Amino acid sequence: MLESTDFRKVASGGFGDRHNSYAWSMAWFRDQLYVGTNRDIMWLFGKVGGHSYFDPFPVPLSPLAEMDLRAQIWRYSPATKEWDRVYTSPLTTPSLRQAVKAHRATRVFPGRRPPKRWRVSNFMTRRRARVLVREVLRLWLELARSGFKIAVGRDLGYRNIVVHADAHGAESMCVASVGAGGRLLRSTDGSTFDMTPTFPIRALVSLKGRLFASSMRSDFSAYPGVLESEDPAGGATVAESWRPASVTESGNTENNLIFEMVAFNGHLYAGTTNRSGFQIWKANPEGTPPYRWKKVVGGGGYKGSPGPAMVLSMHPFGEWLYVGCGRTLSGRDVFDPSPGELIRIAPDDTWEVIAGSGRETDRGFKAPISGLGAGFGNQLAMYVWRMETHGGWLYAGTNDATTFLRYTPKDRIGPQVARWVEQHGGVEKTLEAEAGFDLWRTQDGIRWTCVTRRGFDSPLHHGARTLQSTPAGLFLGTASNFFTDTTDPKTGQPGGGADIWLGAR
Repeated sequence: MLESTDFRKVASGGFGDRHNSYAWSMAWFRDQLYVGTNRDIMWLFGKVGGHSYFDPFPVPLSPLAEMDLRAQIWRYSPATKEWDRVYTSPLTTPSLRQAVKAHRATRVFPGRRPPKRWRVSNFMTRRRARVLVREVLRLWLELARSGFKIAVGRDLGYRNIVVHADAHGAESMCVASVGAGGRLLRSTDGSTFDMTPTFPIRALVSLKGRLFASSMRSDFSAYPGVLESEDPAGGATVAESWRPASVTESGNTENNLIFEMVAFNGHLYAGTTNRSGFQIWKANPEGTPPYRWKKVVGGGGYKGSPGPAMVLSMHPFGEWLYVGCGRTLSGRDVFDPSPGELIRIAPDDTWEVIAGSGRETDRGFKAPISGLGAGFGNQLAMYVWRMETHGGWLYAGTNDATTFLRYTPKDRIGPQVARWVEQHGGVEKTLEAEAGFDLWRTQDGIRWTCVTRRGFDSPLHHGARTLQSTPAGLFLGTASNFFTDTTDPKTGQPGGGADIWLGAR
């Protein structure tokens, strides 16, 4: 059992580079910790019109040519207590023709074009979609005027790191990148990495000697899908390496994306995004794919319309699969987040609400078994971002939007948040009490204890983005994407860039 005093910071300020916004992925491989970063996420949001309600905008929106967006992979040795950077994305020169070619090459699923209703995101208005398209085209125009001479990072971030054991038991570390197109990095020694072109990967899971992935795009088929590979680097093309693990012509057409996947009880579970509320599906990946999938939870857990739109995290603990769900902010015109909920699912597909509101379901009334409301009682805890088991306890870290208040004009704050701020005595009092991610722990899923409510007194770190249990202790990586050029209001120290904390006794 870890208390807040058991955590110490082992890396700060984005490993000395505050443009490393998130510790986006984390894995323990060959007795060392690996962390994948992304770069200047708030700058990217601002460039495509995201978070339009901020005034002032938290980071300067410098021209693309001035930005170093190359994602990095860092390694930590508990024995020496030293970090070293083992990989940096190479530079590339963008080409519209190359982008179109890469897009066509990633069509793994046969099938028709997506229905027209899919072509605008379910999570933004048509006006916001037009703004997004206009800003993306403006960036392309900036590149075109330079003759496509601007070199940019090939990989903008490393969202997933998975230790994969193939059918023969050989282990490798697989890293999914985010950038133009898609690619998978693979390493057997933790020092050298081979790259294989793929589709843009959202979720990545190793199970039964195969690697399973979901695409970040829905345009490869009419429905979101899962793909599998026994040898991701074995084919000359994506289609030769990957095959469909789900049927493209079945499912719910309102599902926009498979946001998260996990292995539990020998099955593969997939959580979707859906305007009417998330769905959770499962399949036993045995025999010949595509497999038979069963819907376990629908309609955002019957919370009502609109229910929680997406599954953000899933983690097995004991006899249950724990699921964090909620909604994000980036496509909205006002600052009015709703707190995320936590549920858990049993192997027989029954499920319970852990933290959230009571509701009628197809299996009767469900009240939160912990007695805690959504967000563990924090109105601005948008969702449980990551969970991990360590020392017999389940730890759950949140994405807490409180710090957004510092950059949001009063007339752009939604009514629910306005009431929350009023209850705390104003914006500054709310920031003082709540800013920074929350970390909770439990031994039984019912009784929960708060480890920290303010990101270990680091209010500029709004998210517990990664958690990794290791023999050296529990590592926690933060998200701090707002503060590239900003100082901590409490300490006056530079506050940008991800931190890494280690909890150990």
